[in-house]
Amino acid sequence: MYTITATNSGGTATAYINITIVDEVPTIAYSPNDLTMTNNTASSDLPLSPTVTGSGEIVSWAISPSVPSGLVLRAPQQVRSVERQLNC
Repeated sequence: MYTITATNSGGTATAYINITIVDEVPTIAYSPNDLTMTNNTASSDLPLSPTVTGSGEIVSWAISPSVPSGLVLRAPQQVRSVERQLNC
């Protein structure tokens, strides 16, 4: 809480205010957002990186449910394939 005090020849007045700073929520999107992949075949869609708009900072992220074996989620919010069998 902040106290604001104003004074003049007539006396003193006091007001109280609360200031809360909240972060802007960014928008996150992936394109394409619907992928079909073939086992043991490289995908031209990977790595899949997001488009983030807005000034809010992403401080944590998660994916649910887990991605199929052979895919990994890496910072910043990027889906990549790895050198092993892809079970989609």
